[in-house]
Amino acid sequence: EVVKWSYKIVKNNYGVMINSSDFKNLSSKKIEKLIKKNFLAKKNSKIRFVRIASHISELKTTISIAKVLNKLQYRVFINLMQITMIKMSDLKIFFSSVKNYCDVFYIADSLGSLKEKKKIIQISNLLKEKQFGIHAHDNQGLALQNTILFSKLGARWLDSTILGMGR
Repeated sequence: EVVKWSYKIVKNNYGVMINSSDFKNLSSKKIEKLIKKNFLAKKNSKIRFVRIASHISELKTTISIAKVLNKLQYRVFINLMQITMIKMSDLKIFFSSVKNYCDVFYIADSLGSLKEKKKIIQISNLLKEKQFGIHAHDNQGLALQNTILFSKLGARWLDSTILGMGR
């Protein structure tokens, strides 16, 4: 099967990833203070986007982080990890809660175990109202085939690891 890929190279388009868990149990005010201490306003920074890695249980914290980054005018990517451990009903709640605070919604197959084509289709259909992406780990040799399938189903942000975790 031939897949046609196109891409655009954007110079000086730097991004960083932060972990929502690093802000766990902090108030919204403390989160805002920490983010502003570590990030200049986008217009004064080389960083253009921030990807927030989040677990399903970190919804409130993730929203607090995203709100501050939005005020600073960064593109915000929310990266929901361990997708195979999440029920579709919980994914729907999380996505509907964060979609207005992010530019791109990412899912991460952190365990490399997303095997069900039906679940991939359900996830893609849910996320279609927003730009979305997939970060696939290759623990079980599924990263490439899942990334291609997500691409066919509308994902426009694609990345993966090779040889396992990729950390």
